[in-house]
Amino acid sequence: MSDKLSFRDERACLNIAKGMNQTDAMTEAGFDSKWIATHTSRWLKRANVAQYIAVLREKTTTSGILDITQRKEKLSQIASSGIKGEVSARDVISAISEHNRMDGVTDKPGNQDNRAIYFIVSKEADLSLIKGIGERLQLPQEVEEDN
Repeated sequence: MSDKLSFRDERACLNIAKGMNQTDAMTEAGFDSKWIATHTSRWLKRANVAQYIAVLREKTTTSGILDITQRKEKLSQIASSGIKGEVSARDVISAISEHNRMDGVTDKPGNQDNRAIYFIVSKEADLSLIKGIGERLQLPQEVEEDN
């Protein structure tokens, strides 16, 4: 077995160092779910894998680098003008926006589905069935009847 890590190995290690659980980290890196279920513990015990994860974790705990919690706290301080010096409104808005992005909160509305489905129904029983489905799904209904 080679000491060199594959691209997938490196991605999985990075995901684990970021704090993902092992299964999610390896799935995101592209490992097969059956392989993950049977080989994960052995994979993690490989010296090169364990060493690479340790190096990545050390980089994230270096005192000069802010971890995610520290970044959020700093952005919160900027947003609440709790730091020394002048803070412009632009800095406050940028800090809040960045903090929201890190939390997955956005002020942009989601995509609105504006698709329409049209059914041509020839039997009254079918029409009532389709109306019932639409009511259960709380879909807007427009009925045009051809006589």
